[in-house]
Amino acid sequence: MPNHIKNIITLKGDEQKIREMLEEIQYDELGLGTVDFNKIIPMPESLNVESGSRTDKGIEMKYARRTERQGRHL
Repeated sequence: MPNHIKNIITLKGDEQKIREMLEEIQYDELGLGTVDFNKIIPMPESLNVESGSRTDKGIEMKYARRTERQGRHL
C-alpha cells in the first residue's frame, strides 16, 4: 500500500532568505519547490524499512522459492 503524503507549507519573510532555505532543502532530482525532509532531519537508520528484519526475511523467502522452482525445472 503506497503512502502518498501532501504537505502545504506557507512561508513568510525575506524573499531572498526563503529562496536560500528552499534551495538548501530541495529534493535535488526535482528542484525548487520540493522538500527533502532528510536534509532537515535525517531519518534514523532504524526506521529504514528496506533494511528491516521483515524485509530481509521476505527477500530470503523469495530467493528460496526461486531456487526451489529452478531446481524442479532442471
